[in-house]
Amino acid sequence: MSTLREEALELIKKRSRRVVNVDEFLDDYCFDFIADTGGSIVSIKTIERLEKYSSTEARDLYKLSRLFEGPSLVISERNKENYLETGIFYSKSGVKAVNMETFEILIKGEKIPYIYKDRGGIYVKIDPSKLKRTRMEKDLSLGDIAYKLGVSRKAVYEWERGKMDISLDVAVKLIEMLGEDITLKVSLEDVTCSRSIASSSKEKSLMDQAIMRLKEKLDRMGFTTLVFNKTPFNLGSIKNSNKRIIVKNLGKKKLDEEEARLVVRLAEVSKAKAIFIADKSNLRKEDDFIILGKDSVDLIEIVDFLREE
Repeated sequence: MSTLREEALELIKKRSRRVVNVDEFLDDYCFDFIADTGGSIVSIKTIERLEKYSSTEARDLYKLSRLFEGPSLVISERNKENYLETGIFYSKSGVKAVNMETFEILIKGEKIPYIYKDRGGIYVKIDPSKLKRTRMEKDLSLGDIAYKLGVSRKAVYEWERGKMDISLDVAVKLIEMLGEDITLKVSLEDVTCSRSIASSSKEKSLMDQAIMRLKEKLDRMGFTTLVFNKTPFNLGSIKNSNKRIIVKNLGKKKLDEEEARLVVRLAEVSKAKAIFIADKSNLRKEDDFIILGKDSVDLIEIVDFLREE
């Protein structure tokens, strides 16, 4: 285990009720830890160089945040030749990345200004209502702010609507002018991904027929169903925040005890039901998982079971 991963794991364990560490299973997944912090389910990946984290992994990490309805983060040290700066959010295919110092602040439950790196520079999200209230208390017009900062009146108007972010240097000048910190503060739970999800043609081509049929069935039942490539399971599905399923397709393989233990542990920490699809098997229900034969995917029993859950 790398030093970065060890440090992150130590911090997570101090602040979480339960942690699943997939590093011990020696496989290359899009995440290293899933943790129940009490307020949310957090998915974490550690990697020393951010540019080596693939877009496929980042996409799956984002989908985990959708499935578990919690934040996901990459903890990294460098992006190409540049070290990640403390207090700044970076992006990798829509997933947020921070350095260890920033993660330590967030995992403690503290809030920090939302400052992020994007093409063209470093930007700050501000609290629109606080900006407008402070401006009016100071008896300043939109034009007054614009003139003193050397920006357009429309820019200030968009800041107050929450439609535009501010470059870091302009934000510093604005705070100095108003004598008030008007930045938007965020906690770990507020860290969300910045892209939408749509199944790609590549994902669909990789789906086993049994997985595809189960996905279609769950979709018809009103679940939001996501296909995964870089997780210990192949399918994740959620409905109304209280019904969550993770599905592992075994194919012709027998149920591996270690593999099953990992999937069941992930299901437990995320309050999900684990389903294993085997090449040939009768429907079998255990306390913490189901084994379902691929020919049984369309059976009414599984539909009824999921409805009961």
